[in-house]
Amino acid sequence: MRKLASVQKIDNIEPIIGADNIELATILGWKVIIKKDEFKVNDLCVYIEIDSILPEKPEFEFLRSKRFRIKTFKLSKFGVISQGIAFPLTILPEKIYKIDEDVTKLIGVEKYDPESKLEKTLLTSKKNPIIKHLLRYKWFRKIYNRYQRKSTFPSWIPKTDETKLQSNPSFLNNKNIFYISEKIDGQSGTFAVKFKSIFRKPIYYICSRNVHLTGKSKDNNYWKVFEKLNLRDKLKKFNRNIAIQGEIVGPKIQDNKYKLNGLDFYCFSIYDIDKKRYVDYSEFIELCFDFKIKHVPILNDNFTLSDSVDKMIELSIGNSVLRKESLREGIVLREKLNSHISFKVINPEFLLKHKL
Repeated sequence: MRKLASVQKIDNIEPIIGADNIELATILGWKVIIKKDEFKVNDLCVYIEIDSILPEKPEFEFLRSKRFRIKTFKLSKFGVISQGIAFPLTILPEKIYKIDEDVTKLIGVEKYDPESKLEKTLLTSKKNPIIKHLLRYKWFRKIYNRYQRKSTFPSWIPKTDETKLQSNPSFLNNKNIFYISEKIDGQSGTFAVKFKSIFRKPIYYICSRNVHLTGKSKDNNYWKVFEKLNLRDKLKKFNRNIAIQGEIVGPKIQDNKYKLNGLDFYCFSIYDIDKKRYVDYSEFIELCFDFKIKHVPILNDNFTLSDSVDKMIELSIGNSVLRKESLREGIVLREKLNSHISFKVINPEFLLKHKL
């Protein structure tokens, strides 16, 4: 589980040329601007990641103009990028804290996740006046909430959420062979089938990143892609309990950065439900071919990890294969023979351009 706020160690502090009152700290694999002389190397701090929303408390009032959101920012004057924010331990209740201790709930930090808010509208239509009226009654709310619980993401499929390299730089200790794919900026979708009983009846699961979308909510991009790609027949003919995961892109999705005229889908992983594992690289490519679906652009299929986070960040910078005029969001690296081991590196130029 991602730790939005945690106790971490200041690994390094370096001066910012031309700056008198600030310095650049290294925390995990992140570069963070700090006040000069506020911390020393090896000090503990509370590190809060980008994409975090801090609570409206007096100690965070200076962030009100930013709506209490932590984003990537660049001090152009000094050519320095900062990702995250560091506070002294004094913002926490007094006690002994351990390195990597999760203090997200203790502080009240929440994730900035506009996609999650949109997902809630997929379960039922807010425009339906009958539902709005019936929600006034306790008996209907019980039925409605039971329906929502059934619509949660299947527990037997991993969710599509890669760990950022900077949050776990120990990934770079792995010297096995990886492949690199482009990280596409869209809507994460999962399309799965499980065959029930001796009669092999197929049960289909169409899911957003966090929600199982039932047949009563077909007016959305996930069901449209499921039908456009004819996945019902393809999954049935394959006769295997499997989940296809990928990114949906197109009009009205993330500002349609790739300037597409219609919905499209790029698979980034395939999960074998019975074996409880992701298929390896060669099988992934083969299955995408068999299913006649596109996979994410492969940038390198024989890569050994660098031992430097900074070098990996440099590798993430570039333009998209989908549209050369667009910056790519970043890259995803997966071990070729063990696709469970994977992480992402986000292109900082992409974050700055789109104010993320």
